[in-house]
Amino acid sequence: MLGQQGFSLLFQSEELLNEAATTFRDHILETTGGKVIAETILATLEPQASVVVIDQHTGYVKAVSGGRGDKDKMGSLILNRATQSTRQPGSTSKILFTYAPAIDLKGATLATTVYDSAMTVEGRPLTDWWGDRYPGYINIRQAIMASSNIVAVKTLENLVTENLAYEYARAFGITTLIPQDKSPVMTLGGLAYGVTNLELTAGYAAIANNGKYVEPIFWTRVTDLEGRVLLENEQTTRTVIKSDTAKLLTSAMESTISPPFLSMPSIGIGAPNQGCQVKGVALAAKSGTTNDVNDLWLVGYSPAYTVGVWCGFDESMVIGEGANFHRSIWTSIMERVHKETEVGDVSAFDYSGLVKLKICSKSGLLAKEGVCDECGDADCHIYEEYFTSAAAPKDYCNRHTVYHVCTESEQLAGIYCPERFVEDRVYFVIDPMDQDGVETHDIKNMVPGDLIGTVCDIHDEFFEDTEEEEEEALPLNSFRPRE
Repeated sequence: MLGQQGFSLLFQSEELLNEAATTFRDHILETTGGKVIAETILATLEPQASVVVIDQHTGYVKAVSGGRGDKDKMGSLILNRATQSTRQPGSTSKILFTYAPAIDLKGATLATTVYDSAMTVEGRPLTDWWGDRYPGYINIRQAIMASSNIVAVKTLENLVTENLAYEYARAFGITTLIPQDKSPVMTLGGLAYGVTNLELTAGYAAIANNGKYVEPIFWTRVTDLEGRVLLENEQTTRTVIKSDTAKLLTSAMESTISPPFLSMPSIGIGAPNQGCQVKGVALAAKSGTTNDVNDLWLVGYSPAYTVGVWCGFDESMVIGEGANFHRSIWTSIMERVHKETEVGDVSAFDYSGLVKLKICSKSGLLAKEGVCDECGDADCHIYEEYFTSAAAPKDYCNRHTVYHVCTESEQLAGIYCPERFVEDRVYFVIDPMDQDGVETHDIKNMVPGDLIGTVCDIHDEFFEDTEEEEEEALPLNSFRPRE
């Protein structure tokens, strides 16, 4: 242990920690000839966690936990990780920094599609967190559910802009940003200092409160024994996004927990927070994970409370792939807070004022019955999406096209092809600006290049269809039933 390079200060038990401390102390005493005057050994549980629970309507912080461990041993003036520690927010920033302004100000809808394909950011290749499997077109609802890095960055770069993302983040109450944070990776949580759990949770509480930010507070007033007010805590409130924008974001985050799940089998992605359901409680949430899984976040809300959970090591060490305890903590808190308080009916979110239309997930436009649903692509979903009345699409899907193919020549059917040889096939159209040569799932469904511009060369005006459907001969002593 002594003299060992890269020695870890993480121990499996407090007994092992004390043993190591004793060995170190004895070594120092032996080599220096010193003596022990006083000794205190404090053990901090790792990984750590912080929790914030806010009533989004009032801004009152109903509960806060600054970390794990025995407070009697650690003391009262210890680090509060919920209010003092800044950590990288991971994908939780995608909602506040990108999708909120995109929908609120830039005309995007949950059905807006973005081409998920390989790209570079600031000279470096960017992939999605699941690797180099690219689905092609996915819409913003799916991008939120699957937490697509590429769609978030493309939306910020091509629609939102870094300046607008910065302005919205500040309006949501994130005070730890600096101008140098204005970059494409800010939507992925790449910030100079990070965020605190309190401010991040308060930002999500603004969405839960129909777009109105209410400053989180821990006390309201201080009075003397006679009830005279000595101090009063005045809260800052402001409208950050429109009520309809908040409802749309809520619906998208609700689908990370509850159906409908717009899964994408081509990349093996479904709804990440399905295990966070609480009976009788409508929930919406967004998870976040930083590079190398150093930080785990889950921030979300019900119609009554907003809860933010962070988990990680104080020294930003790797937690490990597959860690899921942040979801267990969040779900347990949601269960308790709704069980132990009077909250009224929290079984559903309010989506009044929005309209629902059946759309194709690959185009974001109205679905063509018998076309979009016959494409044979498991990644393509025909489903009902929420829109504001002003943003509701009026056009039909322009990415699924029916081609009449002659099965004998495997060319486009001509006017002389017998009907029995003509087959309707649905192929996919990719916008030329999105055809970057990178293999995506959608490319596999495009119309074959050798089909375009061809017409069946087997059946022409001289072709005679000699095949006749001959009636099967009846055997002797048989009879024909009456009509």
